[in-house]
Formats: sequence, structure tokens, C-alpha cells
Amino acid sequence: MNVVTVNHPSSLERRYWSLAILLVFLAAAARSPAAIPTLTVQDQRLILANGFVYLEFDQAHPSIDVIRADFSGQGGYGPNLVATNLSAGTGIVLETVDADGRVHRASEAASTITYQVLQQDAAGIRLRIRGLQDRKGQPVAMSTWTLSLPTNSRNFTLTARTVISHSQPVKAVEIGIHLNQWFMNGLFQRGAMQYVHSGDRIFFTTNRLHAFYTMDNHNGSVAVVPRRIPDSTGWAMRSDGDGGGVGLDAISASHYPTKDQWSTVDWKSAPSVQPSDGAVFQTRLDIYPNNYAFPVFSVPANDPMRFRDLRTLYTAIYGSAAGVLGSFKYDGSAYPTLAAPQRPYGDMYTFFDPDAWSTVTTLSFSGDPYLQDQARRIVELSAAHMRHGQIPHHFIAGQPTYIAISKATQTGPNIFWTLAAIDYATGTGNEAWLREHYPQLKAATDWVLGFYDPNRKLLKVGGPLFIDVFIRQGYTLDSNALLLHLLPLMASVARFCGDTAGAERYARLADAIKQGLNAGLWNGRDHYVTQRNPDWSIRDMVDYDGNYAAIAFGATTDPHRIAAIYRRLDGGPHTHPGNRGTWVSEKYYGPTNCYGGNTGDSATAMARIWWLDLDSRYVTGDLTNFYRYFEPIQNDLLQHTWLTERYNAQGQSIRAPCYHEYPEITAMILREMIYGINVKINRVRIKPFGPHRYHYQVGDLDVSYSPNRVRLHVPGHNDRTYEIYGLRPHTTYAISTGQTTTTNPDGTAVFEAPVGRTITLSSSAMSAP
Repeated sequence: MNVVTVNHPSSLERRYWSLAILLVFLAAAARSPAAIPTLTVQDQRLILANGFVYLEFDQAHPSIDVIRADFSGQGGYGPNLVATNLSAGTGIVLETVDADGRVHRASEAASTITYQVLQQDAAGIRLRIRGLQDRKGQPVAMSTWTLSLPTNSRNFTLTARTVISHSQPVKAVEIGIHLNQWFMNGLFQRGAMQYVHSGDRIFFTTNRLHAFYTMDNHNGSVAVVPRRIPDSTGWAMRSDGDGGGVGLDAISASHYPTKDQWSTVDWKSAPSVQPSDGAVFQTRLDIYPNNYAFPVFSVPANDPMRFRDLRTLYTAIYGSAAGVLGSFKYDGSAYPTLAAPQRPYGDMYTFFDPDAWSTVTTLSFSGDPYLQDQARRIVELSAAHMRHGQIPHHFIAGQPTYIAISKATQTGPNIFWTLAAIDYATGTGNEAWLREHYPQLKAATDWVLGFYDPNRKLLKVGGPLFIDVFIRQGYTLDSNALLLHLLPLMASVARFCGDTAGAERYARLADAIKQGLNAGLWNGRDHYVTQRNPDWSIRDMVDYDGNYAAIAFGATTDPHRIAAIYRRLDGGPHTHPGNRGTWVSEKYYGPTNCYGGNTGDSATAMARIWWLDLDSRYVTGDLTNFYRYFEPIQNDLLQHTWLTERYNAQGQSIRAPCYHEYPEITAMILREMIYGINVKINRVRIKPFGPHRYHYQVGDLDVSYSPNRVRLHVPGHNDRTYEIYGLRPHTTYAISTGQTTTTNPDGTAVFEAPVGRTITLSSSAMSAP
């Protein structure tokens, strides 16, 4: 991408970023190591706290019935994150289920509790609690718990040693975790299982659990990560009845009758089990509370990122991108929405038009190995069903379909599947995977290029790129403009994979299509037209997606032409409704312009077009409008956690609730444009848009940036070209590899260095002449 204009920040923008930098330093100070954890005994309560985590064990009603958190580690704890509904279960508690289906809880047994402090020093606290039993009289199960709370940690550990003291038929022996949140997600070895609070429901499985977490707009988050769990352990995700929340049971003994699917709770019909006297069950769980609506099990306690942006990223990653996974049932499935509890799009999933692309990209750059593997499985599902180079448009209950819901054949699935595959490889550093799957990327790209007309230097297609109900046919702007994004990337991938001829072909076609766009689709004044028909006549709706894409991907770099396009597009009455999202077109797509007369996408602002809009601002240096249109969506995400599918002409949320697209693209824009971290298979580009100093750390991707010093770690192998922008002009920088580099007049450094290791760039005492 070429920068064609540079709009220098206004005084207001400079004050904004000065304040932002100050907040970064204050936030870093606020997240400094907390005090040594404390133990307080008060009113028969054992209270442990370390600034990040606060928990109470109730000796009178043995259970952990209070868990609160402060993400900053300063002891300003939020609300109680565990349920206190006595009928549905309280907090974290030892439970058994009788042969008649009755649940017995230690919290109701009022047994005598004793405790012993095993450790209390600079490293943390370990507290052993004895005397828990499931019922009064003759208990079936007795348990000893050890609570560990480290210093400067966002989690505590519960280790439970449960012994069968009286053998009798029971339905289950378990540790019940009853929580206050609405949304839950179980990340199992087989796949992800997501659900929300919806009456009295249960999901039982013996599949190995990687992590379980909850999220709620008002009641924060709790994550549970099992440690040293026997393979015989069963897990029950639960939606507790009226007045309850969601939860998880770690079940040591049970044969629940309905397995691996959601059902109404029915312990009575479960076969009984009878553990022998003296049988011992060990359970160890790391529990991560957070007062905000995102899980923190993958966030280090000393993460230095600006909190507002960190919260944005992890809300989008775990609320939407991971939230729409349905891979426990269908491997490689990514739905458009949460199951809340039904899905508005039913059993249709893994749309690459472009829905699954933003899901894959967000998961690939999540830094979470489990979620990155889910991204791979999404990409490979569609690859496995490639038909003569064509990627499925979506799947319906396990079966691929190759045309859109509107019955149009689209180029989008092939283009966005290929982009997603590249993002997976670069986000994870899995270069071997890219080499292995390059033939499929090549086949998918060449299927699209099969529509190329060398006489017109444009694709001639039968349907739209990514708004499937819109009639766009012939030599269309949308598909051709997106190829200016795809083909340069494929050229670099081909070269990386040893296909020199393919690389040259893709680069040559990108140049040709750019010529074709300007010769055939430019209207001569202020925008590119929707399409040329096969007879070369014009049909024009003044489409916003293709025109913003033409700027973003370099169809034109002429500042006068770009200014004319912006005047036309930004002058539309609904282009940026309430500064939220971006409208589809200047002219309304009425019934005759839509397949089947379906105008459902005609009067909406779409996230995918917002992405193109903001990318065009990024490459042209339009800082003012970039933030004018970015911040309202970021604010909505932080306020609501989940967003709807679209915005209307008034900037109000409409359509399907808990839709994935806006949150995921918000995360992508934050990383790629605001922080300017753009990782490709042949280069690493750091070109921030707004901030002059920052520290970005998500998993293995770690960038500390300032004009004088840059320190970065990018996953992967081999050497790549590093391009670092915003440094001091005409200055020599020392590189940790032993090289030096001198910046150009614009303050850009370019050098070769490996990825997969930390690279540091520091200004030296001597500047270049």
C-alpha cells in the first residue's frame, strides 16, 4: 500500500494521544505487582485476597460463596461472580446426587470445618481446609480442599481430595461451580461447546476439557482451567433454572444418560454408580475471576498494553470469535452468531463470504494455541470440500453448498478463504502448514482467475463478491478491487513456497487488473462504477465497498482522484450512520436489484465495508475520520460485549443479535491499523496510526514501540523483511542481530532479520549525515 497523502494530527488529536500515552503509563503502574496475599478470618469466613483476586470460604455453610476480582490488581474488587441461589447451588461446593435425583451439598451440611495455613510468604498463600461433607448424618463423600493464591496472580487454585466415606448407590460425586454469568464456553479436546443461560439445561461429556469460561456484561467473567484431572472425569456445563446463572460440574463418578448434547436436567433417569468405601478422587482447578466481561487465563498479570485496547481485543476474541465456534458438534464450524440459545441462521455455518475469514483471522492472532488450532480446523474443513478449485459458500448440518443463500455464485468464498489461510499461517508462524497447503491456495486463487478476461483486463463474474443478495454481474468493481489485495499476497506466498512462475503471474495480473479498473470502471469524475455489462454498458449504484477498496488496495494513488471519491462517498446521507459502520451504496438496492427481491442488506451498515472504509483512511493518512468512525464501534463493543449484525440509517443496532463480524473486525483494525502490526509471509511491517509509543502483547506476538527503540517478537521461522515506520529520520539504529540500519527522510527503517526470536532496534549515538 502506498501513502498518497499525510494529514498531520490536529492539536486535539495530539492532546488525545498525549493523554492516551499518559494512561498507558498509569495503567502499567496500576498493574504493578500486588501486595503479598492476605488471610483474614472473620465471622466464620476465611478470606483470601491479593489485589487481583478476593475469595471467601464460608465455614458455617462450607463452600466458596464469594469470588470477586480487580483486573488492575489494586483491590478495588467488583461484584460477586458466583451464584448465591440456594435452590440452584451456591458458589463452589462439594456435591453428590442421590439415587432419587436429590442433590446434596456441603453448604447445607453444616459440618465442622478446620483449616491450616501451609504457606504464607512472599510467594503467596496455601490454605488447607478439612471437614467438608456432602450431607449431615452419614456422609457419602468427605473432602479436603487446598486453596492456593499466589502473589501478583489473577487466579487461585482449588485442589480437592474427595474420599468416599460410605458406599451407596449415587448418581454423581462432583465439585459444582455455580456462577452468575449469562454466556459460557467449554473448550474441549473434541471442539468448542458454547451456550447461554436458558432454563434448566445440562451438557454432559467425558471429553477432555481444556478450559471453561463465562462472560457477562454486568457480572464479569470466570474461567476454569483443569490441572491433573483423571481421564475418568466427566464435565457438565449447566444452565441453572429460573434465577440461576451458568456453571460447570467436575464429576468424579457418574454415568449421565444423555451424553455430548444439551438436554433438560434429568438425574433420576441416570444409572446409579457405587464407588467403594475409601475410593479417592482428586480434582485440581485453576480458577480465574475477572470483573470485566472477558476471561483472563491467557493474560499475564503484568501485561503492559493499554487497558482499553486489551479489553477490546480479548472481548472480541473470546466473546465473538471463540463464541461462535460449534466444533464440538461439527468440526471446523464457525457460525454467524452465538447460540443464544437458538441461532438465527439455524444449522448453517462456516460461510467464507467473508464471515469465517474474520473469525479465522481473529483466532489466528489470538495468541491462544487452542483457538489457533480451531482456526486451522475451520480453514481445513473448507479445503477438504474444495470442488475443482471452488470453496464451499457454507455448510448446512455437515454438508457443503457452493452457492449463496440467494442462489448466486460468488467469488468471495474463494478470495476470503485464501486470505484466511494466509492469516492463519502468518498469525501462528506455521510456515510448514502453508507450504503443505499451498497447492490448495493456488487452486482456490486460480478458480477465481478463471473468470479473467485478458481483453478487458478484468474478471467477468456471475455474482457479487460478499453481499449475496445484490445483483452484481459482469465486470464488477467489488471482485476486481479485492483481487488487488489478494494477488500481491498470493505472489509473496508463491515465492515463499518456491513457485516463482506463479509469483510472477499473480503480480502481473494484479498490475493488469489495476489497469482494467481504471480504464473500464472509472466514471471519469468521482467514483468507480458498479459494473460493466458483457456488452460494456454501465450499471451503477455508486457502491461504497468497491470504492473504498479501490483506495485501500491501491487501484488509484492519485490524491486528486482520491479526494473526489471521498467527497462523493462521504457526502452520502447515510454513508456513516451515527458514525457507526459504513453503508453499502449511495443508490438503494431495490427489489429489482436484488436476487428474489430480497432487500434485507440494502439499508444497512456492514462491518466488512467499515473495514474497507477504515483501511482506506489508514493508507491515505486520514487520521481524523479514521478515529471518528472507529471509536463509536469500539465503545459499543466495550459497553455491550456482543454486537448485532448491522446498523440502520440512524446508527441503531439491528438484525441478528450476538453476531460475530463487528467485534472481530474491530480487533483486526486495532492490531493492523492502529498499532500498525502487519505480519505477512515475506515481511513484518510496523506502521502505527496514532500512537507514538505502545506495548502490544498477545501471545507470542509482542511489540514494544517508540521512535527511539523497537523490540518485537513475531512467531515463525526464517528471515523476513522488517519495515519499521515512525522512527527518527536520518538516524542510525543498531539491530540485535549485529546489523545497523539508517532510516530514510520519513523515519522508516528497512532490514532483514529472522522471526521467531526477539529483535531489538535501538537508535545509536551517531546519526547519519
